[in-house]
Amino acid sequence: MFYKKNYRAILINTLLIGSVASAANAATLIEQQSTRPNPMTKEVKTFKQTMLVEGLKGRMNGALPNGQYVLMDVGAGKTFMVNPKEKMVIDMSTPPQMPKMPKQLKQAPADKPAAKSELIKVGTGPEIAGYPTTHYQVKADGKLCADQYVSEPALKVKHLKHFMESMGKMNAERKKAVGAMPFMKMNPCFIVAEEVAGDLLAKGIVLRTQSPDGNRDFEVLKIQTDVSVPANDFIIPTGFEIATPQQMMQRAMQRMNQQMQKNMPPAK
Repeated sequence: MFYKKNYRAILINTLLIGSVASAANAATLIEQQSTRPNPMTKEVKTFKQTMLVEGLKGRMNGALPNGQYVLMDVGAGKTFMVNPKEKMVIDMSTPPQMPKMPKQLKQAPADKPAAKSELIKVGTGPEIAGYPTTHYQVKADGKLCADQYVSEPALKVKHLKHFMESMGKMNAERKKAVGAMPFMKMNPCFIVAEEVAGDLLAKGIVLRTQSPDGNRDFEVLKIQTDVSVPANDFIIPTGFEIATPQQMMQRAMQRMNQQMQKNMPPAK
């Protein structure tokens, strides 16, 4: 459950984010923050993340708990979740396997729209992180889902254009491989957000996403170029074990079975 939840979140968030040099890289740094209100308490929490992009490689810090981070090589179609504390790497490059539909139920094709999507240009938006923006609204079946503030000049920042174009292609291929989600009724706004992601990317970089209630779900705070970072920031640390999500689930099931057997009363 943790993997599936974070897989999709990371898949949508990385839309906003070369070869590794021998000593240090001149990367582009994006500082951003997300705010998520608790539906029960209405308390709003703010999470700050940084993204480093160099060529077709990227690193996302702060998106996962306990010091974990995400490494990407969008040119090779690779994504990894790295856990330094446990020296474990989860290879997220292969999309999760969806359960098969029962024969009596028919699965919708992956390209069949589940909601009518609209991307409407409203006009000039505010300056964000030093870049001009254009204001768009995203709607699902006529209902406002989000206000998006997109910057075309920001897309011309070093490293970002090719990285994001490759990321968009990789995400489209993964979505096609996963197909429709059986047994799951998804929020129309969530579906539409994925559908219009490519159209937004063609217009620039999303610097702010605002929900209908006015909450700033996502905002870029700063974009800085030519940041010197160690070359190994973009590679998997040596000595770390690499496993697929399926392997991690199998291990969890084995531990659960062992614990259940341990707690069982002795046979009489």
